[in-house]
Amino acid sequence: MTVCSPSKADAGRWVLAQPTFRRSRLTSLLPLLALLLLTPSLIGWSWGVAWWKTRQGNRLFAQAEQLEHRKKTNEATAKYKEALQKYRDARLDDPTAPGIALNIGNVNYKQRKYDEAVKEYEKVFRGDDAALQAQAHYDIGNCHFQKQDYPKAIDSYKRALELNPDDRDAKYNLELARQRLKDLANKQKDQQQQQQQQQQQQSQQSKADSKSGKEKGKQKGADDQQKESKAEKSKAQPAEQGKSKGKQGAKAKAMKMSKEDAQRLLNSLDDEEKKAMRESMRMPVPDNPGYSGKDY
Repeated sequence: MTVCSPSKADAGRWVLAQPTFRRSRLTSLLPLLALLLLTPSLIGWSWGVAWWKTRQGNRLFAQAEQLEHRKKTNEATAKYKEALQKYRDARLDDPTAPGIALNIGNVNYKQRKYDEAVKEYEKVFRGDDAALQAQAHYDIGNCHFQKQDYPKAIDSYKRALELNPDDRDAKYNLELARQRLKDLANKQKDQQQQQQQQQQQQSQQSKADSKSGKEKGKQKGADDQQKESKAEKSKAQPAEQGKSKGKQGAKAKAMKMSKEDAQRLLNSLDDEEKKAMRESMRMPVPDNPGYSGKDY
């Protein structure tokens, strides 16, 4: 992947924890560089300067990795920045070198700037080197993997294998990305089912609460109506009792008056009868042919 880092085969299966690197064409063309420098033409001079700066950047990059493994994060970050500056200086001398784009992308990857790393890796596709393009697809796949964009990671690994079918790390990462995508789909499915169950439970609870509220409302209405009925009855009972007592009193009074009147009447009749008898005995017999003169 970068110019002088260990090969992917040496990196092992922790390729997704950090980028794995291959030797670039620049170091592999060192004999060719020597031949170019021996010629009178100055064409190869700028390319040689870029190579030298790239090599310095690779050494700084390797030192940064060692510091990172030793948990010296701040020192490692400083070394990565120095390496990045060397790569940028090399690009000024050779703007079209695809290996430099890979190296800059690697620094961005280490700094977890995955979007910026992808932009650098994609610059490799401007050239026609199939090996570097395969490496770029692989590195882009790692960026997508770190972002948990597994569909894009799978697509990038497939493209890498189309250009380099023997890339074992790309095959491994491809299967790993597929498994992660499957696990993610199952997790999302479980979460969706749990969410649906929660919504159903909430809906059922809401319906139950609503029904309970209605029943309580009905019961309260019935209780209130019963209380009102009792209150009305309690108000009506004293009046009815008073009316009944009044009727009974009037009736009793009427009965009492009737007895007294009857007694007076009897007494009165007796007195009149007695008086009449007395008067009849005193008064002369009237001239009435129909009157016999006898009292019956």
